[in-house]
Amino acid sequence: ISALKPILIRVKAKGNTDLTTVTFVSSKDISSEMSLLAGPDISPRKLDIATLTGSMLIKPGSVDITESSLSIGEYKLALEGKYMWPMGTEGGEPVLNCRLRFPEPIPAASLATLVESEDQAKKITGTVQGGFSIRGPLSRLITGGGAKFNQVCIPKLNLNEISGRIRAPKWFLTGSPPPDANVNAHAQLLLSSACYGKLKATDVHVDFLIEGAGPNSKVVIRNGHATVAGGTVSLNGWYSNSQPGFHIQSDLSKMDMSEVMNEMVGSPKEVTGQLDAKLDLDSHGKSSEEMIKHLSGEGQLTITNGIVQRCGKLSDKLADAYLFRQGFAVFSLNNWLRTFGDPSGAFTDINGTFKIDDGNVQINEMHFHGPDMRLWGSGNLDLPVNSMKLDIFGYIPRVSSSSSKATKAARRNAIPDERPRTFGFEVAAPMNQPDEAAKSIGKSFHWLPISPTATAHPIAER
Repeated sequence: ISALKPILIRVKAKGNTDLTTVTFVSSKDISSEMSLLAGPDISPRKLDIATLTGSMLIKPGSVDITESSLSIGEYKLALEGKYMWPMGTEGGEPVLNCRLRFPEPIPAASLATLVESEDQAKKITGTVQGGFSIRGPLSRLITGGGAKFNQVCIPKLNLNEISGRIRAPKWFLTGSPPPDANVNAHAQLLLSSACYGKLKATDVHVDFLIEGAGPNSKVVIRNGHATVAGGTVSLNGWYSNSQPGFHIQSDLSKMDMSEVMNEMVGSPKEVTGQLDAKLDLDSHGKSSEEMIKHLSGEGQLTITNGIVQRCGKLSDKLADAYLFRQGFAVFSLNNWLRTFGDPSGAFTDINGTFKIDDGNVQINEMHFHGPDMRLWGSGNLDLPVNSMKLDIFGYIPRVSSSSSKATKAARRNAIPDERPRTFGFEVAAPMNQPDEAAKSIGKSFHWLPISPTATAHPIAER
């Protein structure tokens, strides 16, 4: 906060050389005489109605500040503390011990004006309450404090329902810290809940270490962990202010895929199972969209004991195709695909590895292992435009282990060749439109020959 011109303050003093009581108050609304100095990309702006009030007790060698506050629009800053200086021949130096706090919760949007444009700040909801202290000799001042968040939502970053607190126990403001002190400012983030889109995290604990100062500072993330989708997430990395960017190393363990898919494509039953993954990611940008566009890194994942809804009855229907002869060549794969919605595409595990370059996820190798069917493939996911293109191949046995005894017998009698049959298809569609993915499978599905003389269309074989 900067004064644009001298501010008129009315002061009343009463006392003597041993004790003087001083009260003060701004004589009028001083908002027109002050401006808010915000971040480097934010222009200074005038404040809402502002008033300054307070009182002090002046004694030999000290000043006690009591009941002092600056009210600015919707929020109020309260200041209390003590300033002491040596008297006469006493050694030492002046000492400050004070606390600045928000006695009442204030709108998060009001604080956001420090770092965001007014239009962006208005979109932020929720409240913040807290404060910090400054203490010690002037040559070695230490600050510490924290803030509580209640249902804070930041639409720009797709973050919402943030509740919890952040605390910073000891930061050195001036001078050189003692030899045994941690020279970097550190803090802890403790959240009871936070959501990224629809994906909710609880019991969030992150240790921060702030290296450097000003625009070149870097926030180092250590020992981060949280409960997400019924599993756990660990997090280490850093965030830089100079060119907004981050590096993240994360392990995901025993997460519920139905919750993850609900956030990614809005369809919680599309894939179920238990997810384990390792991620190593880098990016930069001033918004979540830019971060996704410049995302790079690599990772691996495994999903166990679940269901792929769109593969429902896939193995059984492919095996049924063997029973068709030339007289039944009118068999329609599109009709067969309508059964994909049945919840029966069980698998024991899905695993794969991938690399990311500027938001494009290159899937190197992906494997699906079901009771009967096997799938493998590769391709890419374009995160900025939310699309995918995958080339998938697979095979099934002639007789499914889940088939009835009568069906198994009929298939064996109809087709003496018991070799597995191989097929392929392409998935090219937006990632949040599973119906379009199913149509892509129907259009591109084809059988692969099992011998030099075999046809690619076994439903027409004799």
